[in-house]
Amino acid sequence: MRTNRARRVRGVVLATSLILLVVLTVIAITVFKGFGVLQLIAGNAREKQRSLESAQSGLAYGEWFLKQGIVGVGVPCTSAAYPAFAATAGVGICADALPNPTTVPWSGGFGNLGSMVAFPGMTISTTGGVGTFYADPKVYIQYIGLTQDGKMNPMFQVTAAGWGGNANAVSVVQSTYVLVNNNVDAGNP
Repeated sequence: MRTNRARRVRGVVLATSLILLVVLTVIAITVFKGFGVLQLIAGNAREKQRSLESAQSGLAYGEWFLKQGIVGVGVPCTSAAYPAFAATAGVGICADALPNPTTVPWSGGFGNLGSMVAFPGMTISTTGGVGTFYADPKVYIQYIGLTQDGKMNPMFQVTAAGWGGNANAVSVVQSTYVLVNNNVDAGNP
């Protein structure tokens, strides 16, 4: 014959087991949701890194362009003047500063500025996909003036924007270059 005490012990064990099962289920769900968030963070970090690499490529192209000796004091880069650069050499030298370099696409009375530079090996796709970039890097070169160190060398500010796999993954980088005998004397990223 069972006593009330034995039945109560079995009831407590059952209740304790159910509570423990609920707690473990909640912990498991929380851990699995955390993995999803970590995957999103890792994906965003990857796309930001890809956009930075794309922008760095555009910056290197702009600096290479200056090293070729195709320099001057620049022209006003209105929306009518700048597309002529893209049709000829791919990049032009502007006399005026970019109104807001960190807001891409560049605009503000200037139209949609910046030369798109096509790089071999970069697959462009606005719909995304593994190993694709949203757009080619954009490059904007501004003539700043001459150095005041007695050498009177021309200075330029090179700005480049690059995209990762989507329109939201974008980076903008800048460097200031001083040219001496068509060779880069100093670059300050």
